Amino acid sequence: MKWLVKLLLGTGLIVVLAIAALVITLVYIDPNDYKGTIANTIKDETGRDIRIDGNIKLSYYPWLGLDVDGITVANAKGFGEQPFLQTKTINARVKLLPLLRKEVEMDTFVLHGATINLAKNELGVTNWDDLIKSQANEEKSDSPSPLAALVLGGIDIQDANITWDDKQQ
Repeated sequence: MKWLVKLLLGTGLIVVLAIAALVITLVYIDPNDYKGTIANTIKDETGRDIRIDGNIKLSYYPWLGLDVDGITVANAKGFGEQPFLQTKTINARVKLLPLLRKEVEMDTFVLHGATINLAKNELGVTNWDDLIKSQANEEKSDSPSPLAALVLGGIDIQDANITWDDKQQ
């Protein structure tokens, strides 16, 4: 019987230490310290430069949330110096518990102060083709979809401007 008490105490101690380590990590890690790493990773994946001028804020429970201020995404090569996307604020939140069931349950996706510059050159190539092609190559695998469900609470877009420049016409 004593070994059972020792086992329960040991397991309880491990759980308490794991929770304490997680809380300490979440309190002391500032996502703003990783802006350069985030920008470099996005550049490696998309080939585009990204700049994060504002703050990055994370929330953890019951929603896993990301609030980012001041994002600028460079345009594709050959489409000029004007950025592809500039935003004042992007907010996205996902409920944690449905993720365990391979379901994505999102709160309202917020996009405020966005300027999107869309363009098509003389050959009919758009400045977002490179982003779509990289996604299409990843989706061609024979594996089934990893998501069981996707729920979106809504989309909140304010002060957005979209510019379309068609050089083929």
